[in-house]
Amino acid sequence: MEDLPRIASSPPKSRGLALILVLWVLTLLTIMAGSFALGMKRELSVVGNVKDMAKTSALAEAGINYAMMMLLHTDQDQQWQGDGSIYQILFAGAKIRIMIVDEAGKISIKKPDQDLFRGALADAGATEEEQDTIIDSMIDWQDSNDLIRLNGAEKDQYLDEGRSYGPSNKPFQVLDELQLVMGMRADLYEKLEPLLTVYSRQSTANLVKAPKEV
Repeated sequence: MEDLPRIASSPPKSRGLALILVLWVLTLLTIMAGSFALGMKRELSVVGNVKDMAKTSALAEAGINYAMMMLLHTDQDQQWQGDGSIYQILFAGAKIRIMIVDEAGKISIKKPDQDLFRGALADAGATEEEQDTIIDSMIDWQDSNDLIRLNGAEKDQYLDEGRSYGPSNKPFQVLDELQLVMGMRADLYEKLEPLLTVYSRQSTANLVKAPKEV
């Protein structure tokens, strides 16, 4: 009887290398799958955020347009007021809260009523000395000359304080500019900011439309 041919078998070392190779491939595929899943999750999150932002922006725009319409309402009883009152409407299944504040009811920092502005400073916690410095420095900041008011400051005074700037010598363009004025502290500005404006051309606030703080 003839012997049957033997089937060649891989040596143990080769089988071990093949197993390691298979494990490496599986590990690599697992990492790639995890990376892909994480990437998809991030993309979905970004898309969701963009969608939410677009929806929020559209609701805000709708609220603004509705408020403009209500401000021009011919019925005085239905007409909205710009005195800081809060109105609420339902639009596209969302509740929109709207507060309208008339800039004419705020204190103008271009031509401030000094007594009114001094009262606002005192209410915000400024000492009398700080009030004098801020008010005179505000005037020096906006006038076109280099004459220093009693408690004010011009370019040399700002440089002496270690600041790299001086007065602009023109009316305030934005409200944040007030933070640069000599004597103004960050905590004072934070309390004053809701009461001030650069858009009103009046030297006094319209008290009919003013917030209760003014």
